[in-house]
Amino acid sequence: MSQAAANEVLSKKPKRRVEWVQKRLREELATPGLNRDVLYEVLTRKEGRAFAQEVSANDAVRVYGAIQFAMDLFTVRQQKQLQAQSYYLRQ
Repeated sequence: MSQAAANEVLSKKPKRRVEWVQKRLREELATPGLNRDVLYEVLTRKEGRAFAQEVSANDAVRVYGAIQFAMDLFTVRQQKQLQAQSYYLRQ
């Protein structure tokens, strides 16, 4: 399920991907566990490059800030990946 949903999100235009992630992070803050795995799949496919493709620098910074704010919603393993030096949005 999360793979198909991730593929659908990643096929959207860059601005729509950013909006989708921001909306799902807000939902996740309200109801933990609801979107976590799909969010993680979207954000980490190809170390974040798939999501960040053609996303403006400002949007990338804003999304990474939102991820940092909501970091506790992810599992420890997911947190390590999202905070890794190699994670594309972090750079």
